[in-house]
Amino acid sequence: MAYDEGTDVDITHDVFLIHANEPKEDKVFALLKLKPLLERQNLKVLVDEEDFLGGETVFTNIARAVRRCQKSLIVLTEHSRESPWCSLELLLALEKSHRRNIMSVVVLRKGNSVEQQLALDMLNDVPHVDIQYDDDIEGKLDELVSIIKERKRTEELLPAGNIAHAQVWSHYFGLLQYLLPEMEALVEKTEIYKKYPTRFSKKLYELVPENCKCPRVIEDIPKDSSEKRITVMTEKLPKLTYVRSGNKRTVEMTIYCVRDTDGT
Repeated sequence: MAYDEGTDVDITHDVFLIHANEPKEDKVFALLKLKPLLERQNLKVLVDEEDFLGGETVFTNIARAVRRCQKSLIVLTEHSRESPWCSLELLLALEKSHRRNIMSVVVLRKGNSVEQQLALDMLNDVPHVDIQYDDDIEGKLDELVSIIKERKRTEELLPAGNIAHAQVWSHYFGLLQYLLPEMEALVEKTEIYKKYPTRFSKKLYELVPENCKCPRVIEDIPKDSSEKRITVMTEKLPKLTYVRSGNKRTVEMTIYCVRDTDGT
């Protein structure tokens, strides 16, 4: 039995297999095709279907699974990327990688789903194998097993040595490098700017709350105030379309009205 470096937790498995349970095809591929192939390579695989303990919360079981496995392998499909449980398992595995400075995540990207969401761009820097169809895994098995067995420090793989910096790096290369050069032109096309040219900034502002909890849409601050200081405008910036990693993407930025304490 090996040990998790930097902790006193016993490592009981080589791989924690993260996958979507719906639709059935994703589950069948993970449990009936991928898992047996890995086990034939003498890898001990932990899956929630068989190894989670009854009487304990799902979160407790997930956290234990991530700790007790050398690597977490996520089968990344359009369905698993939308699964809150898969997202939680992936985040815990990434946190472990950062804490130990040993990359503990391997991504099996199935299809082109990884390119459909900007937030996942950082996974391009995590060890990964790409397949298009279920049967492709047999031709990629040796590569996948090699990546699972290798040990690399997180700082060797991610741009600044930690997950937070990787997210910032991904945010710039996945969005800002395309958006910022077009900001002024996009703003000038809006009806709001044409009506109030001196009151509409041509810059992009990114507000980060002190508690670092960032909602998709910023709500009024404070919520219980009768005089709203932050409101979402009906009009948005014109759509910006660009090509990233060979895929066409379209973004549409929200416009906010921000008032001072005196209402101006």
